[in-house]
Amino acid sequence: GAQVTLLHVARHGATANRYTRAHIDHAAAALAALDVPVSVRVRAARSPAHGILGESRDGDHDLIIMGRHGPTQPSLFAGDNVTVNVACSVPAWLVSTTAWRKK
Repeated sequence: GAQVTLLHVARHGATANRYTRAHIDHAAAALAALDVPVSVRVRAARSPAHGILGESRDGDHDLIIMGRHGPTQPSLFAGDNVTVNVACSVPAWLVSTTAWRKK
């Protein structure tokens, strides 16, 4: 079966803050409750893209799924777009979801 690795990339010398760690632990508990084997990794890197690509290179991973935060309409052509930097460097499937909101 599949195993999930939840990855947080921290800037060199930093660690995951309490909020981030609680968010990751909550996600890990939800997956474990569904009997999905899960591990949590915090990786130091100079940028999120470098950390994700490093984990992809060093780990035994078949698929990368990325969450995002920040501006609601990011430009795909921005030089610092993490999704684009990762997808242009490794084979990736990009999935976009839209949150349904009550009006």
